[in-house]
Amino acid sequence: METLEQATQLKARLEDLRPLEAEAEARIMQKFRLDWNYHSNNIEGNSLTYGETKALILFGITAQGKPLKDHFEVTGHNEAINWVLDLVKGETELTEVFIRELHKLLLKESSYKEAQTSDGKPTGARSRPQIQDSTKSRHNGNW
Repeated sequence: METLEQATQLKARLEDLRPLEAEAEARIMQKFRLDWNYHSNNIEGNSLTYGETKALILFGITAQGKPLKDHFEVTGHNEAINWVLDLVKGETELTEVFIRELHKLLLKESSYKEAQTSDGKPTGARSRPQIQDSTKSRHNGNW
């Protein structure tokens, strides 16, 4: 069976199950968030196991002997997922401010960095990544 045909059949089966009970939907979303957090951070070299990620997100329990940075990555990623999920329910515009706030949530730091010359010496100024001005326009599916 071709992949597209299989996906169409699976989608039809899912639609037959709708509407989902609130408890079932909450369990699915929790699993989705845990998997997304774990795999996204693991790909980037985070040392937390799936169980440690789950304990951190659901109960705030940190893993003994693991870098604090890894815990911040997971919690920042989880906050960003929750924020994006809340925002997509409304009519929020994709703006430079939104992207910067998302960056802060993910990395727990600002996108502003100390500027350096090409040979690595500090300039005394702060640099800012160049981002096209999107404060007044919608994303509209174009990157």
